[in-house]
Amino acid sequence: LAMRVGAGVVSDEEASVAAQGLRFIVGQRVEANVGEWRSGKVSKVLYHESDWPDGKVVPYQVTLDDGRRVYAPKDDDRLIRAVGPVLDPPPGTASSTGTEPPTADSAVAAAPAAPDEPASAAAEDATEAAAADGPAEASTTVATGTASDPAGMDSDGSATPRPLFSIRAALELLIDFLARPLDGSGDEYTALWHAEAARHAEDVETMEQYRVQCLHAELFDAAAGPQRDWFDPSFWAVFEGGAQPHAIRGLVEEVAPGIFQFPLFSDTFCEKLLDETLHYEASGLPVARPNSMNNYGVVLNAIGMERVMDLLQRSFVRPLANELFPTDGEHLDHHHTFMVQYKEGEDLGLDMHTDACDVTLNVCLGREFTGAGLTFCGVRGSGGADERKFVHRHEHVKGRAIMHLGHQRHGADDIKTGERYNLIMWNKSASFRLSKAFMQKYSTPPSSRGTPDLVCLSYTHDDDYETYKEYPPGKRPRKDLGG
Repeated sequence: LAMRVGAGVVSDEEASVAAQGLRFIVGQRVEANVGEWRSGKVSKVLYHESDWPDGKVVPYQVTLDDGRRVYAPKDDDRLIRAVGPVLDPPPGTASSTGTEPPTADSAVAAAPAAPDEPASAAAEDATEAAAADGPAEASTTVATGTASDPAGMDSDGSATPRPLFSIRAALELLIDFLARPLDGSGDEYTALWHAEAARHAEDVETMEQYRVQCLHAELFDAAAGPQRDWFDPSFWAVFEGGAQPHAIRGLVEEVAPGIFQFPLFSDTFCEKLLDETLHYEASGLPVARPNSMNNYGVVLNAIGMERVMDLLQRSFVRPLANELFPTDGEHLDHHHTFMVQYKEGEDLGLDMHTDACDVTLNVCLGREFTGAGLTFCGVRGSGGADERKFVHRHEHVKGRAIMHLGHQRHGADDIKTGERYNLIMWNKSASFRLSKAFMQKYSTPPSSRGTPDLVCLSYTHDDDYETYKEYPPGKRPRKDLGG
């Protein structure tokens, strides 16, 4: 086709296909990758199905020799390739019974696999990035009749082989997908992407600026990771021994149902981490505050500690959560980690709330203080009226951690004297957040929570707060904060 276009001897259809940058035209013999290479003919170009969004087309629909129809989501030799003779040229341009010389593309596409490759190597090396066309669509999608069948079933109900791809090939096409221009169908999405990209660039620049002036470089060293002297000896001994379930249970104390406390950090590490975060706040660099309720503190992920916190989660927090919370905490895979502070003239305490996570780790970093306990009530989504019933009050001790479900209602009691600093890791599980169990946690509205214990009321989140107590000065519900 490329040769005929160059010579100016093409049909109208060939000219249209060439203008779109496609390699094949209707009627041309090809092979399609449907888990194995199958021969057929191109039946349509720039193919569109009725249930697809407007503007979505794929390069080709192919009718296989066995009668099935498939489509190729990308004009790529790993998905669709030339085979055998191409179409006869238009009358008068060459012998109608002759064949065109193979193009470079068709020669490469038809080349046999190397002798040492497995029979399925071609299929393993072909894919379309799932993010480009959705997880249900493989490199070519088998169809019956005229509509594509994402289940990959033949008309007789038998399963059609699906492509098996190497990790390298999948990553290559994923990179190709990510490098493409953004979908131009909406300026709003383009603007959002550019805004997020700019924010990320600013964060990276901030981290690089602080790295050269930090106090303790080991807190940022992901290659070295968490060190033995960061931890309480009893905690380290459990993990040095493989974090066996019986050892974890021997380490922790269940102070109330689903609320566990245990020794975690050494005094030295607490002081080191606290000094570092305060040094960052004094640096003049931008400070990302922890969340919508805490007005003071620092997000550790935003100052360059995220990779070290990743290792802390993976090596220590995840095994604990897996043992203590086997449903919510089984597959923790990301986190939001920050330091909070409470002192007179700033945040004194924190209203009753639930956390935006699945499992919370809360560790006191110290400094002298009185008051500032942590009051726990019931679990959101547990049924009945237990969510607003008092269950436990925790007294913070330097280096000691408390772990609980994110949807356990709790609040920070007002500090009386001094100042208190805590490291908090909000742990999340992507798989749990797709489950019905997760959605059910937040299906109970405030009006059905029953008569509360007054200490468990939230002026921020409870629309019936005024039924039981007067609002504190200047406080009103803020439904945008969840709870």
